[in-house]
Amino acid sequence: MALDPDCPFGDHVFYQITETELARGIRTAKWKYCVGAPHKQPVMSMEKEYMMGSYHDMMRRSKPDSDSYIEKYLFDLEADPYEKENLVDDDRYMEERKMLSETLIKSMVRAGEAAPAIYPAGTPLPKEYDF
Repeated sequence: MALDPDCPFGDHVFYQITETELARGIRTAKWKYCVGAPHKQPVMSMEKEYMMGSYHDMMRRSKPDSDSYIEKYLFDLEADPYEKENLVDDDRYMEERKMLSETLIKSMVRAGEAAPAIYPAGTPLPKEYDF
């Protein structure tokens, strides 16, 4: 079981995305919550045909972390196991987003990152890259 209740790290799994985009997230038995930093690094992809050069170009542009993130998605895995309905903009889940963002920040700090600011979905932040 991936979410072992006896795990010393708690009842969630922390994950990082740092190649194709700059994002962080957590998954609990009920929730999947993710934040991204599109203002720091655009979502990138390699050309359709795998080429080592495009992979290295993508990796050269990727950032390891950010001091700020924007909420990207929230899924209720019990009610929506196929993750079809993103609830991140739904005000009825404000308390869940607050609790999950606090847990995510603690996980990021435990992994060696500085505690970031997390902004609500749709918050416009100035772009900080030039490619």
